[in-house]
Amino acid sequence: MSRMRVAALGAALVVGLTAHAAAAVIEGAGGAGLSAVPEPGTWLLMGTGMILILGYMRRKRSKAREAKRQAEEQEPEAEGPAEEEGNASVEG
Repeated sequence: MSRMRVAALGAALVVGLTAHAAAAVIEGAGGAGLSAVPEPGTWLLMGTGMILILGYMRRKRSKAREAKRQAEEQEPEAEGPAEEEGNASVEG
């Protein structure tokens, strides 16, 4: 078997065992009042966290683009006066 297939089979085995163990815990704890579906508050908290993380990543990427843009704008300005001074000394 290739390494990819072995890794995929291993991952499927781990996921299967984890799901089986979670079901056993729920059933072992009485199982009557337990549900595997998260409560609405849990969904809200998870969604809020995801939105905050995505907003942070977007802002970080935006700041990086702006810094790159400013650096590119400053490079030609820095080279411009040096070339003019060099031309003036050659002519004079």
